[in-house]
Amino acid sequence: MNRRVAILGIGIPGSGKTTMLVPYARQLQLAYISADVVRQELFGDASQQAGMEQVWQEVYQRVAQALATGCVVVDSTNAKQRDRRSLINHCRSSGAQYVVGLWFQASIEVCLKRNGQRERHVPQYAVERMAETLRMLPPSPRDEFDKLLILNTNTGSPVTIPNIL
Repeated sequence: MNRRVAILGIGIPGSGKTTMLVPYARQLQLAYISADVVRQELFGDASQQAGMEQVWQEVYQRVAQALATGCVVVDSTNAKQRDRRSLINHCRSSGAQYVVGLWFQASIEVCLKRNGQRERHVPQYAVERMAETLRMLPPSPRDEFDKLLILNTNTGSPVTIPNIL
């Protein structure tokens, strides 16, 4: 793999991002960075929402380090357009030659059900708010992705992430 690629997960909690991105990164031996993991490391609690500036500063630093030598998978909701654009710009300024968005789509009902089955629950109001944010300003080519792929994760059947590299 010659080019440095940033793969950005997008989707509300319960849409299958982490379930699919962790094994994908592992299989391709890519750096994997998760905002939840960083929150857990910094505060001892992945659900901690205070200190988000510190969390994202650390995520951005890790992204830059990963892109200095290879490719990276970034796992976060990326629900807000301004946050997606900021992350894309950071990836490019850190050396990414190709930025791909993977939008994990599942209905709010499916995501809330999955969220309820997880060890760490995201509050329902937060899931609903993120879903509405994505509905109002969904990922699109305007975000300046080189490629945006939509993965329907509604059924729970295995979905294959295409070869991006």
